Amino acid sequence: MLTVSGIRGLKPKAKPYYEWDSNSERGTGKLAVQVTPKGGKRFVFRYFMDRKAKFIPLGQFPALSLTEARAKQKELGELLLQGIDPKEQIETQRREQESAKREEARKGSIQQLFEAYVAQMVRDGKRTHKAVLASLEKEVYPIIPPSTKAKNVTTHELKLVLAEMIRRGARTQSNRVRSYLMAAFNYGLRHDNDPANFIDEA
Repeated sequence: MLTVSGIRGLKPKAKPYYEWDSNSERGTGKLAVQVTPKGGKRFVFRYFMDRKAKFIPLGQFPALSLTEARAKQKELGELLLQGIDPKEQIETQRREQESAKREEARKGSIQQLFEAYVAQMVRDGKRTHKAVLASLEKEVYPIIPPSTKAKNVTTHELKLVLAEMIRRGARTQSNRVRSYLMAAFNYGLRHDNDPANFIDEA
């Protein structure tokens, strides 16, 4: 059975090797310490799925304690008892976390504001919704990135958007885009109690 003093006393060899813990139930995988030729030590979890060995790194020792490593081994072992592949479960959770991070980063952005404003146009039966969104995306995003928080957009940045359009001779279109921007931001302010609030979210 692994002990803290025993792990500390493990010496490096020419090739990586494992010291196994015996503190586990049958069918719940095994905990081990992998020792590298440079003396590094990390906890790993090994289990078999379809008769193939799979390894999951748990963390470096002593940053991850033996008690914490055993708790992780138990958690992963319980998945095995339920017929769940721990590695696939971890990958699924990672993808979900990344998706949640992307969604959180998008929250309160001008992209979300524009899309919500145009969605309201659709609900109101306004046929110009596609043209409005296309104009906003085309004219605004090259100057103000879509991930920019709506509350952080400055009047100066909006003026730059319109000035660029005027510079290329699209004065009439710049007036349209100006009205679209005003309407979109006013929409966001009017819906500040909505779960999809755009202006006041950090």
